[in-house]
Amino acid sequence: STTEEIRKVHDAWEAVVAAARTAMASRLPQGSPVPLVIQACDVWNRMGVEKSIGYTARISPAVSAVACSLIMLVATRSWRVTVAAVGTIAIAVLGMLAALVSLGWEFGVVEELCVTLLVGSSIDYCIHLAMAYAEGAPSGAGRDERVKAALAHMAPTLTGAAMSTAASSAMLLACVVEVLVKIGATIVANTAVGFVLSLFLFSALMAAFGD
Repeated sequence: STTEEIRKVHDAWEAVVAAARTAMASRLPQGSPVPLVIQACDVWNRMGVEKSIGYTARISPAVSAVACSLIMLVATRSWRVTVAAVGTIAIAVLGMLAALVSLGWEFGVVEELCVTLLVGSSIDYCIHLAMAYAEGAPSGAGRDERVKAALAHMAPTLTGAAMSTAASSAMLLACVVEVLVKIGATIVANTAVGFVLSLFLFSALMAAFGD
């Protein structure tokens, strides 16, 4: 059941409890204390947990974007590299969110956890490539030379990292539990998207607009 379905059941029981209180109060003598009537269920705890996770999923993209921008700006000392990296990361995250919606995923607690994973795993490749672009090229090199140097230095490492991450996460696709399957699929797909966009889109932006 989704959080919305659980909330409807919770609200229906709350209405029953409220009606019971009203009925008892109307039958008791004036001034008599009304017995306390409550309803409880372990499932209601899930609403609080999912509300907390949902709040985190909503604010984590913005917080991660700000933190990533600051780190990138301090590390590379280039606002152009920072804008290109954050733009690439945003495209990766939005593309994955659009894919999840198109697949018909209802955004419950699992999907909200996946959103948090998307933001975190989309940042890695851009940051490493940006650092290589900023620090790895010889002094006085042009944009093209710096991009080539960054790719020559980091592409093998990023490829190995992406392959190991995707391969290990792909093991979750064979699980019976749907939660693990969704998390595994999200990590595998986002690893591929983040890797491709970093190597091709981000490097192209650096070659065209970098310092």
